[in-house]
Amino acid sequence: MPVKNVRHVHIWLLNEDELHLEAHIDFKENIRLSRFDVILEEIEKDLFHNHGINYVNIQPEFGKCGSKQIIVQD
Repeated sequence: MPVKNVRHVHIWLLNEDELHLEAHIDFKENIRLSRFDVILEEIEKDLFHNHGINYVNIQPEFGKCGSKQIIVQD
């Protein structure tokens, strides 16, 4: 899988039946949306079958700077 890193991961139990996960995935290459859909389906299946997570919201990214020391001003 062409994943560079995963960040902003949030996992919470909404109720006794719903475990949610949200995260940003930075890819090593600029992939097509159709390829991301296939990867997302694999991630969702894995998270559900191995961890019981039944809601997944992934934000795909490419080439984002992870440094919190950069400040942008207008």
